[in-house]
Order: sequence, then C-alpha cells, then structure tokens
Amino acid sequence: SWNALGKARQEEFFNFDAKGIKLRSARAAAFEAYTEFVKSKGIASVNPLEAPAQLHQIVVRGKKFGIIGLVTAFFSDKEKDLTDKHKAPIPVQPARAVLHDLDDDTFPIILGHHPIGWFTPDSAEHFNSLLVEGRALYLHGHEHSVIPKFGNRGLISLGLGAAYQAYQEDSSPSFYRNSFAVCEL
Repeated sequence: SWNALGKARQEEFFNFDAKGIKLRSARAAAFEAYTEFVKSKGIASVNPLEAPAQLHQIVVRGKKFGIIGLVTAFFSDKEKDLTDKHKAPIPVQPARAVLHDLDDDTFPIILGHHPIGWFTPDSAEHFNSLLVEGRALYLHGHEHSVIPKFGNRGLISLGLGAAYQAYQEDSSPSFYRNSFAVCEL
C-alpha cells in the first residue's frame, strides 16, 4: 500500500529518474500486458513500466494540445474490499513536470483512470491547484456516470464514465447496458 512505502520512498515513487523506475518496478509489472497491447496496436500511451506520466502533442484545426497520460492505478489491484478510494495519491509531481514543459499556446489535457475525489485528500487538493494553475483539463473514467467539476475559469475535470456493451438478447440488463458518453470540446 501507499502508506507502507514510508515517507522517503513516497517522495521518490513518482520520480522520472532511475530511482523512481526501480521503486515503481514491482507495481508497474502489473501493466506489462497493457504495455504490450498498446505497442502492438500503435496506440500513443504512457508506458507505466517507464514513467508515471507522458506527454503526446497533437494539433487539431490549428490548435495545439498537450495530451498527458497519467498512471493513476499503481495501487489499485490489492484491495480486498475492491475499493482503493482515498488510499493512494494522484501523481501530482510528474503531471506538474510535464505541464511545465508545455508552450503557453498549448492546451493541456490530462488523462487518468480515477476521478480526483478518489485519491488521498491531500494529493487531490494539490492536483486541483495544479489544474487551475496549469489551466489544464483532467479527463477520467472509473465511475459510472458523467461527472463534471468546475472551478473559477470553468470546467477543470470531466468524468466520462464507463462504456458497457451487451447483447440485445442479454436476459439480465443493467442500468449501464449499452451506454456511453459523448463529449465535444
């Protein structure tokens, strides 16, 4: 767990350097199949085996976007009660480092799995500040509904929920069956 790491290792866990990579290696190993999948399909994605965050820059209709993939699930697979809520931090430090390298005319969009309220309250507070300071938008999934979060400048976070697909003949339809969210920026 995050708390079992101890203060010194917590401060190094999300670093981009060799120490951070080594410290994360046991947790990152859970992402080997994911990493192989995105490589085999040519998908631009953060590589959790190497870094907790990665920047991909794109230009759409003349507008520059910095898409920052952020690994938010390093501590998500060991909870017996199937909830990791408030038990791990959001990687604020690597997100800040990547945002720092963006040009002023590039709109930053940070992609992560978990919503901000899912992380330790202290790290969530720091991340909210980072979004405001970095004029960034955080897009996430995990929860099963569309969840917007607004700040003084407008939208700062948007949860797009989860997409479910089931056969029409499925005899046990659920609330989420064949649902999805569409977002236009």
